[in-house]
Amino acid sequence: MANFMNDAAPDGSRWKDFCSKESPKVGTDGLLTGRWRDAIVAAVAVEKAGGSRRYADGPAGQVIDYLCHKGFGKFRQNADATEQAAHAGRLRPPTSGHPSSGGYPDTRPVCPYGTGCYRKNPIHFQEYAHPWKEGGGGGGFEPGRPVCPVAAPQGGGKGGGKGGGGAFEPGRPVAAAGAGAP
Repeated sequence: MANFMNDAAPDGSRWKDFCSKESPKVGTDGLLTGRWRDAIVAAVAVEKAGGSRRYADGPAGQVIDYLCHKGFGKFRQNADATEQAAHAGRLRPPTSGHPSSGGYPDTRPVCPYGTGCYRKNPIHFQEYAHPWKEGGGGGGFEPGRPVCPVAAPQGGGKGGGKGGGGAFEPGRPVAAAGAGAP
């Protein structure tokens, strides 16, 4: 199951990287401020939109767990209060920030293939965020990310068939469906 902290944050990075750029701070109201508040409020927005089904745990709980994992357990009560305020509607996500949605949070997980992804299927782009292609910067290979798989040849891949058959060869054009081998 997915973890909200791996989803795209307003700056195109992952929420865990976005939050790690600053230590938690508490406002005069006892609630978190800054990036950690933004993450909790965005996670609650995902929960309210019904998007938490794809997560093993509630997205806001995952933000709070990450806060504690990073050694900021002393802010747990402030984080819980921030989550409660967001659920009560007293805190709302900003209406601008993420390039793909005209506002954030972008509830799509970041593509597991990273900047090495070359997929073109629109469904893939509906399911996964590509902040480096959507105005978030970046580019190139990212260590630790899986390599985007090569599509299997059409027609079974063993010789003949409609897809040109044979194994994928770098630099060799892939035949269109119904076309013969180049």
